Amino acid sequence: MRHFESRVRRSTATVLFLSLLLTSVGIGKSLAQQAAKSPEKVITLRIGGPHTPAAASWVKLLQDVFIRDVKARAAGTGFRVEFTEAWGGSVAKINEVLGAVQGRILDIGYVTVPAEASKLPLHNFNYWLPFGPSDPIQAYRATRALYEEFPVLRETFETKYGQRVLGLSTIEGYGLVATFPVTSLNDLKGRKVGGIGPNLDYVRFAGGVPVTAGIPDMYINIQTRVMDGYIIVPQAIVGGKMWEVGKYWTAAEFGSICPHVLTINLETWKSLPANLQSIIGEAGNAWSEALAKYSQGSEKLALKSWQEHGGNVVALPSAVREQWAALFPNSYVSERAKKVDAIGLPGTKVVAAYLRHLTGAGYKSPRKWELEGN
Repeated sequence: MRHFESRVRRSTATVLFLSLLLTSVGIGKSLAQQAAKSPEKVITLRIGGPHTPAAASWVKLLQDVFIRDVKARAAGTGFRVEFTEAWGGSVAKINEVLGAVQGRILDIGYVTVPAEASKLPLHNFNYWLPFGPSDPIQAYRATRALYEEFPVLRETFETKYGQRVLGLSTIEGYGLVATFPVTSLNDLKGRKVGGIGPNLDYVRFAGGVPVTAGIPDMYINIQTRVMDGYIIVPQAIVGGKMWEVGKYWTAAEFGSICPHVLTINLETWKSLPANLQSIIGEAGNAWSEALAKYSQGSEKLALKSWQEHGGNVVALPSAVREQWAALFPNSYVSERAKKVDAIGLPGTKVVAAYLRHLTGAGYKSPRKWELEGN
């Protein structure tokens, strides 16, 4: 009898043990399932700028490359990144993005450097060189090299404006959209032509009336004849349906440049985990590379569409281009560099390095520029 009771006790103990074991396994499995199903931490970033995706390739590729890459690569890291997009100047106009990112109104934005020339004088070195490279790849590689060669270009954003550089835009060569064709310099005399920054010097030296104005107002300004034309890039005239108000595109070959710097607020950056910082930094580089390659082939496509919609393309004669370049003073480039030198920044060194990188890549200027003190 005692033997039987002992067996019963042992059996009961075994059953209890197995029951506890199965329960603990079930609890463990349940916790694992809950962990697997637990929601990712959502990080929302505000991104924006003064142009629309339809009118500007740099914005369209921010959507198609930068935002897409960040979202896709963040998946599986424990974070889900969402973007609140504010394009077309809805949050910051063309000369307000630097301040909007600094004040964290935007977490990420693209700063248009010629519109912020007083705050970013050194960063406008692309614009100091009239009739620069027509090849966007040449312009991008030379500009990127300078951002590595001269750390002050990045450090200025961090130390003065509380933001970190993520990338650089590159656009096709500038030309002129207008209500009239340009086949000689006399065609510009007395004409009101819009643009930004040093681009307006093309108008000034040719006897036109330069007016500071950005892309968002281009259509209405020409439609109402407030202006006769704009110095702009081909993709913008197609995106803006400019054939409806200005029938002529003059392929002046003013040069391809890198007019925008993509930045992120420094506090926002520091608040992100290291793996997301890497993802966002790499996405900024991917956007820069993709945009340079896109810009290299987009001019022909844009002008084809322009002509299909009734727009006219006028090729500026090379002799007129040389005459136009000759209107600029010999000291034009060096004067701009010296003004920046005078405030303690390496203006002359930067523009000399820019010319060196461009020349090494095959660029030929329509004239020589003096660079004193180099």
